[in-house]
Amino acid sequence: MKIIHSTFRFILKIKPLPQFCNLSCLEAKLYFWDMDILLQFLEICPNLTSLILDLSHPSMSLRQTRFTHVAECLLSSLEFVEIASPLGGLPVEIEPVRYFAENSVVLKKLSLRLKPSMDEEDSVALRDLLLALPTLSSACEIVVC
Repeated sequence: MKIIHSTFRFILKIKPLPQFCNLSCLEAKLYFWDMDILLQFLEICPNLTSLILDLSHPSMSLRQTRFTHVAECLLSSLEFVEIASPLGGLPVEIEPVRYFAENSVVLKKLSLRLKPSMDEEDSVALRDLLLALPTLSSACEIVVC
């Protein structure tokens, strides 16, 4: 399923919340400030195995989301996460990466991209930081392109 931020908001207004028990793959395009909405949505996708995120952050969205809850799919089924939007090293960009790495029990692969415009020194430093993130799953491979 492909979904954008306005659709997330619409679905989460439905009461009672629908359950997407058969959803295994989700591709989501949203803003960093919508991460709390994504986390709510993940709660109704208990069998999700693959997640592709395209996160954007217009200059006004640089506030960080507090990740205080772990969705059921992270504890039981989420195996692949790709953050398709290029990372530049801002804390608001690193926090979702850290959240998935540290809270996904069965995660096998976390794929990330760096901004191509970064200079070599910054790129190496960010790559090292991302590859050093602790992972809950011993099988997790962090791939940085």
